[in-house]
Amino acid sequence: MKKTEKNDLNMDILPKLVGYHLRMAQLSSYRDFSTRVGKPTGTTPAQLAMLLLVEANPGISQTHLGEAMSMDRASTMAIIDKLEKRNWLSRNKSLEDRRKHALQVSPRGRIMLRKLRAGMMRHEAGITGRLDAREKQLLIELLKKIQ
Repeated sequence: MKKTEKNDLNMDILPKLVGYHLRMAQLSSYRDFSTRVGKPTGTTPAQLAMLLLVEANPGISQTHLGEAMSMDRASTMAIIDKLEKRNWLSRNKSLEDRRKHALQVSPRGRIMLRKLRAGMMRHEAGITGRLDAREKQLLIELLKKIQ
């Protein structure tokens, strides 16, 4: 097998596996997010994604939000609880269905989202900096096919 630059290791079939490259890209993306956004704000990618989705869909139910993020109920509720504890999100009884909770970004959450968006755009520029606009769009389209 061919040796690679990875500590001069024989990587066996890993360099030919899409999953391996997805994982390596995800790790790189997470490290960059952590440096540019996460550590300065104490925010995870999932928390930011939830805030963005709730802001774009005011009144969304907890269940619908979890489904949109492909998360199980327990994980969804844990993140919502953290966002609510930070006063970035509010959870109210739905006017249409009292069994459901409608989520809203709080005024404090909106202020934080402005900062988070700016950091997210720096992060996006950092991880896609070596791609031109066409390559970036192609990468997004190819990743959508795998999802």
